[in-house]
Amino acid sequence: MNLLDFRNNAIKELGESGVLKPEAIAEVDLLLYHILNITKKDLYLSNNFNIPDEKINLINDNLSKRINENVPIQYLLNCAYFYNLKLFVNEHVLIPRNDTEILVEKAIELIKNNNYKNIADIGTGSGNISISILTCCNDINIVATDISEEALKVTELNCNSYQVRNRIKLFQTSFLETIHNRLDLIISNPPYIPEYKESALAREVREYEPRNALYVSSIDPIENYKIISEQASKLLVSGGALLVEVDSEYAIDVKEYLETNGWVNAIIYNDLNSLPRVVLAFQN
Repeated sequence: MNLLDFRNNAIKELGESGVLKPEAIAEVDLLLYHILNITKKDLYLSNNFNIPDEKINLINDNLSKRINENVPIQYLLNCAYFYNLKLFVNEHVLIPRNDTEILVEKAIELIKNNNYKNIADIGTGSGNISISILTCCNDINIVATDISEEALKVTELNCNSYQVRNRIKLFQTSFLETIHNRLDLIISNPPYIPEYKESALAREVREYEPRNALYVSSIDPIENYKIISEQASKLLVSGGALLVEVDSEYAIDVKEYLETNGWVNAIIYNDLNSLPRVVLAFQN
């Protein structure tokens, strides 16, 4: 079957199952990249390419599981793309999302503009944030933490794939609980979805992604940021920075909390969808 026709039919099929069109396009393209071993450029230059029958069957099998069982494509393929990386993922880690790329971009800016060397990544999951930064910044070291032993196994696998394992130290701990290093920059994409919002999430997220990486159980939706900021204030050098991803609904609350608790020059950055997504603040 012609690649372009097959792609359009697959997107339509996913859309009819309830997947929003932007997600349907992204998921079908991920299937094609992975199973046909092609790049984005190949996809748009190879519209007349005929897909072998065995590849069609494999793609359709994955589409069927996605539609009938709601399994995320990334878990079916054990693969996710993030910030020019191709990462191994499984049910023990969150699927990296484009919204988080603004966090990486701002971290890289801070590192290069301030000559930061010692970084911490709280709740590293697949390692997507740390590895993205390490592949763009030389002469830095990262301490990466996660409460999940299984998640850290995924982090290590991805670090080895990108040959950055010697520049990152992995710790199984809650936030920065057992970390004593002096740090220049602390980054985190912590659990920030209030549990009462669970029913509003897509079914594949509710049923398959790890709960401990999604939800804040406290009735206070910014509780995790309070814990992180308290720990960070003890570890950051003067002039060091805290950079966190937030629920867009609570970005102002996080910023104001930091400002009233000794942090300075706080600012909010929007994500690719123009929603407030990242808060930056500096140690006084």
